Amino acid sequence: MSARDRTATISALLDARADPNARKKDDWPPLHLAAQHPHQPPSAIQLLLQAGADPRIRGPSGRTALHSALQKPGCATTVLSMLLDAGADPNAKDNDGETPLHYAVQNRFPPSATQLLLKSGADPRARDKNGRTPLFWATLATKRNTHWSEHVAALRSAGADIDDPDVNGVTPLYEALSRRSVETAFSLLQLGADPCAGHADISIPPRFIIDLIGKTSMETILAIVTRGSFQSEYISSGEDQRVSSRGFNESEKEERKVLVRALRERMLEQPTSGRQGFIAMLSTLYGMLDWYPPDPALHECEVALPQGRPSHFGGFADCWKGLFLGRHEIAMKTFRGSLAEEAGTRRLAREARVWSQLSHPNVLLFLGLCTLGSVPYLISPWMENGHALDFVRKQPDVDRLRLLAQVAIGLDYLHSSKPEPVIHGDLRGANILISLSGDARIADFGLSELKKEIYESYSTPFITAGNPRWQAPEILAADSKEAARRNTTTDVFAYGRVMLELFTADVPFSYIPGSTTVTMMVMRGELPQRPCDDEVIKRGLDDSVWQLMTDCWHATPSERPRAADLVIRLTEALKARSTSKSSTSKTEPSLEIALGESAHIHAESLTAHPLVRPGEAKSSPSEKESSTVEEDPTNERELSPRPRKRLRASD
Repeated sequence: MSARDRTATISALLDARADPNARKKDDWPPLHLAAQHPHQPPSAIQLLLQAGADPRIRGPSGRTALHSALQKPGCATTVLSMLLDAGADPNAKDNDGETPLHYAVQNRFPPSATQLLLKSGADPRARDKNGRTPLFWATLATKRNTHWSEHVAALRSAGADIDDPDVNGVTPLYEALSRRSVETAFSLLQLGADPCAGHADISIPPRFIIDLIGKTSMETILAIVTRGSFQSEYISSGEDQRVSSRGFNESEKEERKVLVRALRERMLEQPTSGRQGFIAMLSTLYGMLDWYPPDPALHECEVALPQGRPSHFGGFADCWKGLFLGRHEIAMKTFRGSLAEEAGTRRLAREARVWSQLSHPNVLLFLGLCTLGSVPYLISPWMENGHALDFVRKQPDVDRLRLLAQVAIGLDYLHSSKPEPVIHGDLRGANILISLSGDARIADFGLSELKKEIYESYSTPFITAGNPRWQAPEILAADSKEAARRNTTTDVFAYGRVMLELFTADVPFSYIPGSTTVTMMVMRGELPQRPCDDEVIKRGLDDSVWQLMTDCWHATPSERPRAADLVIRLTEALKARSTSKSSTSKTEPSLEIALGESAHIHAESLTAHPLVRPGEAKSSPSEKESSTVEEDPTNERELSPRPRKRLRASD
């Protein structure tokens, strides 16, 4: 039936003396039915009102005709004016306590409807049964009503309070945050919403608070974190899975780091009961950034040490598997036995001092130093794949060349650090950890040092520490502390041993059982035997790779390649392999995919250093870096890539 036909029918019925207020029990009166039809012409409403229809009669759910007219969008403002002029109450409440003003702001009506109701005496601070005002409802309807901000402006002009809380003490701002409506929250803050208003503990997703960074002040964000409640079930829900920090530009990263520092500072000012929200926020930020400020020292509320036995045992230290910020698995390293006292504490502090200055995808992240009880721990992320030697043994098909390129990139980062190079001092497979994604992370900086440090102050155990299977001959033959000083060239020597270790899945000189014998062999300049079995060659140990190893083991330290040269030569090897396979495989990964995030961060350094080939002239390292051991003819050796049969220990 057309609108004209409906109007004609209503007119005919009314002329026949039909009752305009007649209805069956629990049914809608005629005026309600006409008003709630979005395409009902105003003339039909006018006919009913002229015939005596009462706009104050309530239908089911306690609604008046004015409620019904505002139930669905499309009702003309003219109809609202007719009902109001006929005596409709703009403050009538339905069974849920909602007034026509509540309906107008949440059902996609234009601001003119809100303005008309307010002009007719509608109360802008009327509350429904949950204590929510029309302004509160306007902020909940931002997706349905594109004019919500204009409704809010009209309501505030009439006296509505933007911070009026509901019966639970929740303000529109915190309701918007709990519903993950960041833009609404941002708009409310711009309109003057007070982050300290209300008193309810409402669950707020941490990631959506982070989205406010750059849109409002840091103090406002801190106030929200302080007042909000970040429930523990959200922390463990897995919803805020770790995303790479490469998703942020440098400015965004720095903004989030500023927030982390501010959150930590504010958290430590809170009583124990008030820290949970901060820990949830910090946990999310750590997951997004892969970064945490190592200073000041970690508080016991940030770290949890499980009961039981250590997860791993080392020569002088134990490693426990703990929890960081409520859910992130961490490694907790501490010395044991006689080193657990003052000497061990000094060693941990020295390691922390060096490690805390480093930040690179191929260097294990340092989270901080934490003391639980009287025991100090070095804290770092837990690496599920363990160390590199174990990893290649368990994953025989892993790409060794890729791992070695990542280690070289990490080593070049250490040696290129400003203002002084960082010397690792104990590079070997056990000190290279593998992330869940299969990427290499250089770890264990217990023997590391900054080049500028005074070596004479170091203890004899520190200077003599290390394993001869990876150590350079000049260190083993040194007769003074300075002569035994580790430097970039000794790191490169050890790197060559790591190459052999990963390709063979065994330690260097594995066919020699005793360390003393190995020490004498290294001091005489003897090389490990080149493995030539098919399996190792298949893994990528060809003539060029073996040549790179022997270059690393050159008797003259200044003739060894730099870490930057290692990066370039291994990158070339990866490119050559990729090119050779491209014709037979469509799934060979690109170099960037193979190297992971380190390929992007280290891209400039791949071309910034001139490549020094074997036999080319190269400037000598500084006096402090170069070995003080004089060259001895007995240390000279042939660096031939010619394969030799690998002997067993019994041979």
